[in-house]
Amino acid sequence: MKIWQGGAAKPSEYDPMEYLVKLDVSADTILEKYEIINLMAYHYELIKIGIINEEDGKCLLNALIKAYEGKITIDVKDEDVHTAIENWVKGLCPKNWENLRLFLSRNEQVHADMILYLLDSFYKMNKIFQSCIEKTIGVNGEGYLPGYTHFQQAMPFTFKSFMNSVLLLLERNILNVHDFFQKIRINVYGYGSGYGSPISAKFDKMGELLGLRYDHKNPIFLSSLYPQTLLEASQLIVTIMMPLSRLSSDTINYYSRGIMDIPDEFTTGSSLMPNKRNPDYLEMIQGLAAESVGVSSSIASIALNKQIGYHRDFQIAKDSIVFLIEKLIAHLDHLPDLLGRIEFFKEASERAVENSSYATMNAWNAFFKGTRWKEAYARIGNMVRENNELEKVDFETPTDNLDIANTRRIIYEEKYIVDSFLSVPERLKNLIRITES
Repeated sequence: MKIWQGGAAKPSEYDPMEYLVKLDVSADTILEKYEIINLMAYHYELIKIGIINEEDGKCLLNALIKAYEGKITIDVKDEDVHTAIENWVKGLCPKNWENLRLFLSRNEQVHADMILYLLDSFYKMNKIFQSCIEKTIGVNGEGYLPGYTHFQQAMPFTFKSFMNSVLLLLERNILNVHDFFQKIRINVYGYGSGYGSPISAKFDKMGELLGLRYDHKNPIFLSSLYPQTLLEASQLIVTIMMPLSRLSSDTINYYSRGIMDIPDEFTTGSSLMPNKRNPDYLEMIQGLAAESVGVSSSIASIALNKQIGYHRDFQIAKDSIVFLIEKLIAHLDHLPDLLGRIEFFKEASERAVENSSYATMNAWNAFFKGTRWKEAYARIGNMVRENNELEKVDFETPTDNLDIANTRRIIYEEKYIVDSFLSVPERLKNLIRITES
């Protein structure tokens, strides 16, 4: 039985959207545990303030706890996770189930599920980036790398400076994720279908149980944040992945020139050419970065020119970002191992630095010794044109310090929040035991 049966819409055995429902069921299976956690917190609050009687409430909570500890199979006929959970609870509480999801809309439920999912997922990403930092700090190497602009050699810079740029990139990712993490940490239960709820539940208390803020200024505004949240999450992923894609491009370049090496596990062989070690892992980072741009554009297009309120094609936006995030976490989980095991070959790198790459520093030295800048620039440019040997000027690229204590603090703070809602099933189970004894 679908969750909306009994209303004005007539059920039918014929479902022209079944192929899309199958995809959505895959995404809902991932969101299932967050849906159950939200329902637990909601019904616990309804019991506390007497909207649901204790007998019904305990049965509902026990059924939800069992659902969380087990694994509900979402059938295509269920249509979504909301119906699957309701059917599960109905089976365990045949006399008490009818007040489940009391005055809840699937709109606010999927919004709330996605908030917990995004908090959990971005916390996992930040843990990965912090692990990358810890591993990268231990990578040592002295010597120069050829720098590039317009795919042409530009100026040499130190390997130390290259690795420092990686650390700062990772730190920036952590800070960007944390800003978004704090922004979406809101309990959105209570806006109904976007126009408010008559339920007098204390949603701020429900939020406290989950470790979330309660910031209900206006239900219409709050419901409008759902597609905005999906879009901003996708834009954050683009912001994360773009520099990682460019880092992958640099690493592939140096790897292909014999300047750096990456572990065998991150390469594959050729199906024809026995001499090849292809940097597939790094290429897939580039591919996932490109996919993230596509997903973000798709979500923006879906939400564009829509009236405030929920629309069924938001399902496509939800599914696309869930599937993207699952792929990203699985792939990036191995990035700390790669970064921590990069090898740098000083002699090969310095051989790869072309004579002309020293031109800028030669011109600077001439200026520093009293030659006017334009004259120094022209003189060194002429030496390059005539293939004259330039002085291999020693140049240390400035490096910035990383505040690793701050990134560790951020991870700890996010862990506390995620643990708050993930521990709800165990905490409520213990509360039920106490009341029963």
